[in-house]
Amino acid sequence: MESACRTPLNGADCLKRLLVHGFGEISIKTAWATQFAAYTSIARAVPSYDLVVPDALPRLNASVAAVREMIAEQAFQAVSQPAET
Repeated sequence: MESACRTPLNGADCLKRLLVHGFGEISIKTAWATQFAAYTSIARAVPSYDLVVPDALPRLNASVAAVREMIAEQAFQAVSQPAET
């Protein structure tokens, strides 16, 4: 792999990753319910991706540039599209 690449995630995969990487140490059920609801809203509304970056120090600058471009492209698309009502 020459540079960073991304693969879109569907809402269910996004939610799963948010739950796996969220804080799970809290034993308060209401906190879990609030967190689950917030994560569900995020997974439904925010485009998500699996980002793979080459494991090679010489390509680090190119990978950083590619990730910046991906983020900028996504941000441009978000502001260019009319808001859903």
